[in-house]
Amino acid sequence: MTKYPLIDGHNDLAVPLRRHHKNKLSKLSMLDIPNAATDIRRLTAGHVGGQVFAAYVLCTAQDKDAVRLTLEQIDVIRRMCTENPQMELVTTAEGMGNSTKIACLISIEGGHSIDSSLPALRMFYLLGVRSMALTHNCNTPWAETSSSLYSDYQQRNDSLTDFGKAVVSEMNRLGMLVDLSHSSWEMAKAVLKHSTAPVIFSHSSAYAICENTRNVPDDILLLLKKNGGLIMVNFYSSFVACSSDANVSILADHFDHIKQVIGAESIGIGADYDGAHGQNSYRQELKRKACRLCLWPLSACLCACVYACLYYYRFPKGLEDVSKYPVLIEELISRNWTEEELAGVLRLNFLKVFRKVEKVRDDMLHILPSEVEISLSEVNENCRAKLVPPGKPSLSVLEVHQSSRGNGNTPLRPK
Repeated sequence: MTKYPLIDGHNDLAVPLRRHHKNKLSKLSMLDIPNAATDIRRLTAGHVGGQVFAAYVLCTAQDKDAVRLTLEQIDVIRRMCTENPQMELVTTAEGMGNSTKIACLISIEGGHSIDSSLPALRMFYLLGVRSMALTHNCNTPWAETSSSLYSDYQQRNDSLTDFGKAVVSEMNRLGMLVDLSHSSWEMAKAVLKHSTAPVIFSHSSAYAICENTRNVPDDILLLLKKNGGLIMVNFYSSFVACSSDANVSILADHFDHIKQVIGAESIGIGADYDGAHGQNSYRQELKRKACRLCLWPLSACLCACVYACLYYYRFPKGLEDVSKYPVLIEELISRNWTEEELAGVLRLNFLKVFRKVEKVRDDMLHILPSEVEISLSEVNENCRAKLVPPGKPSLSVLEVHQSSRGNGNTPLRPK
């Protein structure tokens, strides 16, 4: 790993930075972060040379302040990666590949962050975002999730709408990685059919090994192979072993299976450290797990070590934080994975896909930014201002007044 430093496809460090530290980077040292599985010291120990950091906001922010919250998460990632000399913010495959520091790439986790707006997507790109997962655990008005946690925007035989296809096309034009982790299988198939650039699953594992809908079945793996894309294997125990009792051997089984189906050249690593929480099944597991200090159930534990225990059970034994990647590589070496295969898994496969995405962007330079808009009938109209000048013939004064009262906004007045 000294020769081939890892590029990991998904890390949620920005979540505990907000949850436990309110994004106050001046109040903590990035070298050693409490209540997290990631910091500079452990990234260095784990031979991480590049990390895709996710700007994630809760699905409950959809149709509310998701855009603002996403901007704040992008801000903390940018600050983290520019204020620490061991880290470097990058926006290109060349920058990621040539960096001698911990190279940081920004992703958005969940299409609800763009509020169904292509201009918002483009502005995120200008801020350095180079990847976006089309969904998280909630549907958007234009894309279907693999989760059933939320009932909003239920798709009816249309897992990727026309506007969803416009989002994918605009991401292709911009040179953004389309991320299908958290997507429903039907939506993943639709994107793989529509996208002109390779796509990624930034943190998903093999359904054949663990039958969780967050994982990828073989038929979609074969479509991914045809697309030239990449699956970056998730370490979260519930996706590795369908329980909290995972180990490095079961995790390696995912790599072996995917290699058998589509080849090692289509595999990367997206461990999902500091994410992968909140699933109901996992909460039930915690009720049966004891704190290693006080022996109380973790759901009732008040010890200072409770977060360490959560990480202990959340990821396979021996892979509790970002310093532990070499444990997996040693296991794969014991299974006769070659240096060439491991070099690809560690970094070269991701860089190859990223370069192909940039090549598609370069081939589309003649195409103007998309001006496609989503129909108001497809979104929650109560959360959108009605930009109607007073006196418009098609609306009475009363109708305009009532429409403005409905969402707390007054009509746009001409200058």
